Amino acid sequence: MNLCLVLGARGRVGSYLVRMLEENDIPFIAWGRADCDMYNPEAAGELVANSPAGTIINCAAVSGIEECLDDPVSAHYINAMSPQHIARACARQGKKFIHLSTDYVLDGTRPGLKNESSICKPANTYGESKWEAEMRIADEMPDALIARVSWVFGNMTRPSFPEMVLKRAMEGSPLSIIGDKDSMPTFIDDLCQWLITLAQGDTPQGILHLCQSGTPVTWADYARETILAADEAGLPLRSKEVTETRLDDQAGFRETRPRHTAMDSGRLASLLGHPVRSWQDTLRQYIRTYAQNL
Repeated sequence: MNLCLVLGARGRVGSYLVRMLEENDIPFIAWGRADCDMYNPEAAGELVANSPAGTIINCAAVSGIEECLDDPVSAHYINAMSPQHIARACARQGKKFIHLSTDYVLDGTRPGLKNESSICKPANTYGESKWEAEMRIADEMPDALIARVSWVFGNMTRPSFPEMVLKRAMEGSPLSIIGDKDSMPTFIDDLCQWLITLAQGDTPQGILHLCQSGTPVTWADYARETILAADEAGLPLRSKEVTETRLDDQAGFRETRPRHTAMDSGRLASLLGHPVRSWQDTLRQYIRTYAQNL
């Protein structure tokens, strides 16, 4: 792969991707907020155009749901306008562009797995800004790859849902978890390896769902599987019983969350030429590693 530029290189996915590029001896440039101001779309586009990188992977985003609600202008500029200008620069300079999007662009009112052609109907400001980015990128650069991801876990330096569950369980705190919202977990090791693989050779274009395989899982069942895996790994759990709560009863949620956004990874499996691992298998792998590093 030619020189790769990772935008959002300090975030959960970007920092891990940089680590894997380094481990694989792939040349890269890592830009965080201080290196590329995504609030200034024109400047971001020019920086990318003038960079020596031939492949751009954009992991940068404002992803906090309430953060986007409180500051929709920043969400619009960082999540939508800057990706458009970066896509324009890549098209003009003949660079590859891989942009990370989200399952939150999908219509969350309908249960079941969603493929790349499923209806989009974002339920909140974050989802709207990411969907806007998808449409703007497609207009500027039809051969860009827009990779939707969901429920990313596995970066120990950026704790996510499994670590939250394990922390509570080891402290003996109650495990009250939402049971009426589902999606598909994505193991960051697999995700970053997919991104590296897809960036090499003839990179596919259009929408692609990057997530593990399986059936849609709720937060509550995800927590139960985490507890089972932790038990198997010998972690000292003081609470194990998961009780289900409702999405509508979450006092801290001021913005709407979509209920059903689980993505189908069938196209990904076809491109890779082999089945995508299940979220349960990858979760168990991660919990074993987590236990060894405590």
